[in-house]
Amino acid sequence: KQWYQRRVRGLYNNLQFTSLTWFDPTSYFVLMQFRVVITGVLFQIFFSKELTPMQWLSLILLTMGCIVQRLHENDIGKLSLDINVYLVLILIQVLSSCFAGVYTEYILKKQPGDVMIQNVYLYGNSVLCNLVLIMCKGQMGDFLSAEGWAPLGSFKVCYIIINTTCIGITVSLFLKYLNSILKTFASALEIVFTAILSYVIFGVSIDFGTIISVLLIFIVLSLHLR
Repeated sequence: KQWYQRRVRGLYNNLQFTSLTWFDPTSYFVLMQFRVVITGVLFQIFFSKELTPMQWLSLILLTMGCIVQRLHENDIGKLSLDINVYLVLILIQVLSSCFAGVYTEYILKKQPGDVMIQNVYLYGNSVLCNLVLIMCKGQMGDFLSAEGWAPLGSFKVCYIIINTTCIGITVSLFLKYLNSILKTFASALEIVFTAILSYVIFGVSIDFGTIISVLLIFIVLSLHLR
């Protein structure tokens, strides 16, 4: 079971770079928000639990809230959703992201074992897959060179590695003891905290779109918790 989980997660990671290369940030962000609804569908399939109409309404409103936050007035003209192979790839990326998240929750809850050991297996497999990819592309020499390891001496790179590791561990614990639906809502709260911290640290003004998005998120949370 973990074999499928690792391969799907690896597929998502690689498609992420392809999508970011092809799509502008606004289009990419809007398309990725469909993860919210798809996560709800997969959750029902894997756990044989039907979401209530109120929960479905909260998921749809959450999707709208995330999109509204991104689609500022000056960004609407940049939205590009032409039907092409890259649009198909990003839809596959969305599906793989949702499947990996819900399936990870399924494994963590259905299979006994320490969550940290399962994390080691998952990330170890990811490292192995990337090494194989590097070999196939003939870049092993660059990878083993001093220049290839030089970025690890940067504080910013080390911070990103540590921060991403903490996020991964937190997500696994969240899925182990809560569920992927609540994880989706928790991720949406990033909008609230990002807006506040951006204002405090960088002086970025909180615009009308962000205010509407934050209000929708709080409405969604109240609906879902009923």
